[in-house]
Amino acid sequence: PVEFPYLGEGLSNSGPELEGISGDIASNSVGVSDVSGGGYLFTDDELEVLNKARFISNSHPEAVGSYAQVWVEWLEREAKIVLRPWQRVVMERGLEYRADGTLCWPVCLVSAPRQSGKSILVKALCLARCEVMPEKQEVLFLANNLMAARRIMAESWRWADARGLDVKQGAGFERVKWDDGSHWSLMAAQSVWGSSANMFIADETWDIKREVVDEAIFPTMVERENPQLWLFSTANPAATDLMAHYRRQALDGVGDVFLAEWGARVGDDFTDPRVWEGSAAWMHDQRRGMMRRLADSPGFEHQWLNVWPSDVLAEEGPSEWPRGWAACG
Repeated sequence: PVEFPYLGEGLSNSGPELEGISGDIASNSVGVSDVSGGGYLFTDDELEVLNKARFISNSHPEAVGSYAQVWVEWLEREAKIVLRPWQRVVMERGLEYRADGTLCWPVCLVSAPRQSGKSILVKALCLARCEVMPEKQEVLFLANNLMAARRIMAESWRWADARGLDVKQGAGFERVKWDDGSHWSLMAAQSVWGSSANMFIADETWDIKREVVDEAIFPTMVERENPQLWLFSTANPAATDLMAHYRRQALDGVGDVFLAEWGARVGDDFTDPRVWEGSAAWMHDQRRGMMRRLADSPGFEHQWLNVWPSDVLAEEGPSEWPRGWAACG
């Protein structure tokens, strides 16, 4: 384990102040680390994207360090994956550990607009967990859309084959296996019953039922060392109550649930480019141009600004949305 850098006496962070976040989350139990002392020494680009987050959990009260530094260094050196600032922020916070080395956050929720780089972070977490952690690791990548998940995994097959790892590419049997028995395997969400893993990671979880997590996944993690569940999703008006339930726990500070979420805020003008800039985890000219062309299209606020159902139409009442969303406005 490598301790994350702390700010010592006389040191300051040269990044921007974190104004604009505390007011949005003053009534909740999440926020950003105090960069004036005792928190991470974030880089300027990490501070900038941190300042744009709609919600991001504070550093865990029991955290003494983060595995992120070791994982990021290995990813850049061996896997040639260079993470974006928001991805590094998520990894730094989500991989915090206690004095005994155990991970602080058993559940991590990550939500950002489409094409922000969630899939790259999924791949990075799966590879690094199997490669860097000292004991044998079993990582299950879950999805309802197996074709989309397979594309994410396929990006690593050539790299894994070049390293002499055992790569299975057959539909329904996708797997990368390390010499020590560690493996990263793909599985349909509805087939997870009876499976066990050190880390479960699910993409586009708006389409996964909550009972898959509560009844199938958690019971199989109880005897694992450093178990962790990662849930990734962009907002969707047809979402189940899975993300809503654990999002609410994170906001209430219940159950050691880590939340990192980027997107527009309640009351924002969704057609205003300044809102796009101020709420984006990742932005560039091509993205801006496409957003301008699609700003009046149906679903723009969900796909491009990551606005969850309760943030748009809470006044219509819980009957209009899946169970749980009315409590997450």
